[in-house]
Amino acid sequence: MCGPQAPVRPAGTLPATPGAAQGSTQLAGYRQVIGTLWPIQDAVAADIAKDVYTHLRRDGDMATARAAAALHRAVRRARAAHPREPHLWASHIHLGP
Repeated sequence: MCGPQAPVRPAGTLPATPGAAQGSTQLAGYRQVIGTLWPIQDAVAADIAKDVYTHLRRDGDMATARAAAALHRAVRRARAAHPREPHLWASHIHLGP
């Protein structure tokens, strides 16, 4: 899992393209990448990550083929917990098959 970075930039410069870190990670050889398009609260990010990994390890093995479904499930749980705060859960993305 990787999220957007908040680098120090000179005044007047544009931020990096959303998803650039995730795309670069995929180009480095990772088949599937989960990330965020913008920074979110640490507690919510930790809850989503925990849900994702719990779903991936459901049968004792790390079933990465279920990464997209695991993220979908985790985001739906976060959405149910914070229905009026999409900025907390809507930024999560999955790249890969």
